Amino acid sequence: MDEHPAKERHVTVKNIVLAAIFKDSVVGFVFAHFYPQRRKAIVSFLAIDKTVKEARVDSIAAKKLTNALKAILIKEGTCDALFYDVERISPTAPVEDRRRKMGRAGTFRAHAKALKLDTREFQCQYLSPRVSMSEFAHEQPFVLFCVGISNPIPEELTKAEMLDYLRFVYLDCYGDVYAKEDPRFVAHQDYLKKMIAHYELTLPEKVRAV
Repeated sequence: MDEHPAKERHVTVKNIVLAAIFKDSVVGFVFAHFYPQRRKAIVSFLAIDKTVKEARVDSIAAKKLTNALKAILIKEGTCDALFYDVERISPTAPVEDRRRKMGRAGTFRAHAKALKLDTREFQCQYLSPRVSMSEFAHEQPFVLFCVGISNPIPEELTKAEMLDYLRFVYLDCYGDVYAKEDPRFVAHQDYLKKMIAHYELTLPEKVRAV
């Protein structure tokens, strides 16, 4: 586990790297980030090798991987929610592309199910923000998922609750691209705050989570 020094980053984050090993081979991998001050975490990368029986979701390997992540989040401090976002599936995309994206979302739901936790998908227009101030970076339509760790996520959230989640994802998670001393940090934060301001104007008073 790695923790960013407070003097370098605008928020404290503990990086969690977990791998499932079977017969000396990596069959599963999780890269997550826990923000103790926000009592929340996010998964940035999750994958399992479905060609290996022991790596499948209903197997011992997958359960050990997800149970280890849950145990770490609980041990490190109170974690209210674990987030994960994936690219939204376009009905006009090639079949293989749609299968790949559906597989990513399904993997996260299945791993959460292995933890006996329900996954919620927020029913609102969610954009994955630019990850940097590079001219080549751009926004993408994504889907935001969440698993309640200390308590279940309700089927309906207030606008204020949803905005709190979005501020965490945007300002803390995506906002951690640059160190505070980096001249691009302020510009990137301002860009992310504008996206939050857009949600403040457009989100309904109630947001469903299915």
